[in-house]
Amino acid sequence: MVRNVMTHSNQMEIIQHLQIPGVKLFFETLEYWEVHIHMELELLWIVDGELTVCSRGGEWLAKQDSILLFHSMEPHEFHSRKGACTVLCIQMLPSFLAHVFSTVRQISFDVPREIPFGEEQGKQFRNKLIQAADWYLHKRLGHELGCSGLLYLAVQQLLTDIPWHIQTKNEMSEQKRRSERLERLMEYVEQNYMHRIRLSDFAQQEGLSVGYLSHFVKKNLQQSFQEYVDSVRFQKACRLIELGGLRLLDVSEESGFSDYRYFSRAFVRRTGKTPEEYRMDLEKQPGYPEHMNELALYARYFGDGYGGESLV
Repeated sequence: MVRNVMTHSNQMEIIQHLQIPGVKLFFETLEYWEVHIHMELELLWIVDGELTVCSRGGEWLAKQDSILLFHSMEPHEFHSRKGACTVLCIQMLPSFLAHVFSTVRQISFDVPREIPFGEEQGKQFRNKLIQAADWYLHKRLGHELGCSGLLYLAVQQLLTDIPWHIQTKNEMSEQKRRSERLERLMEYVEQNYMHRIRLSDFAQQEGLSVGYLSHFVKKNLQQSFQEYVDSVRFQKACRLIELGGLRLLDVSEESGFSDYRYFSRAFVRRTGKTPEEYRMDLEKQPGYPEHMNELALYARYFGDGYGGESLV
C-alpha cells in the first residue's frame, strides 16, 4: 500500500504520475510531511532550504543539497523549522529495478543519514537526477527510455560509491513482519482519526499487549501512538483549512481534535502560529490557492542545468 499525503500549502502531496510504471518523480515545496511508509526506494534531494528528518531511530538536520535515501517500507518524517523547503523526490518500486537487477530486492544501503558522496561523486549523481527529471517532466518523445536509463545509472552509482550489504532471509522476514504491522496500524489510524482512538483497541485487534505495541510504535515511528495520531489530525486539519469553506471550529471537529484549545496548541507547537494566523498566512501566498507547478520549479532551479552547466 502506498500512503499518499494529500496536502498542498506547506505539506507534501505525492503526485501520481503513470507514464513510467514503477516510478514517481515530483518537485515540491513543503514545510511538513507526516511520518509515512511506502513500497518504493526513495531518493530525496533538498534543492533549497533545510529539513529536520525523523527516521532510523533518530532526528537530524539535513541541509541544502543533501541527498537522502529511504528503503522500501522505511518510516520517515520531515519538517522545516525555517520556512518552506524545495525538494526533488524520486520513488522507484523494487519491481522497476528488478527488471534489470533482480538482487536489488535483497540489498540494504548502509546510509546512516544523508548519502556520503564526495564532491565530484555528488555532482555526477545530481546531474543524473536532474536529467531524469528533465525527461520525466517535459515528456519528450522517448522520455520513458531517457528517464529510466538515467535512474538505472543513478542506482548503479549508489552500488559503486556507497556501502551496502545483502540482507539475510531472517532479516527480510523480520522486515516484512514489521512493515505489515506498521501498515495495519497506519491504516487503523487513517480510518479512525476523526473519533476517539485508543492503542488498546488496535492491540486487541492484533492480539498483542498495549505495552508491546507502545514500544513498537515508539521504536519504528520515533513518537508515541498519541503523537502519531495528533500528526495525522494536524495534517487533515491543514488540508481542510486550505480547501476553505469551513469555520476553524468545524475544522477542529472534523479532523478529530477533542476541543478547540487542543487544536490551537497543535498548530502553535508545529508551526509557531495559531490556526487563525496559519489561515491568514496561507491566503497571503502569491497565487493562492494555486501554487507553483513542477515545471515552474524545475525551470527556477535547473533551467540552465546544475551549477550553470549544460545537462547534455
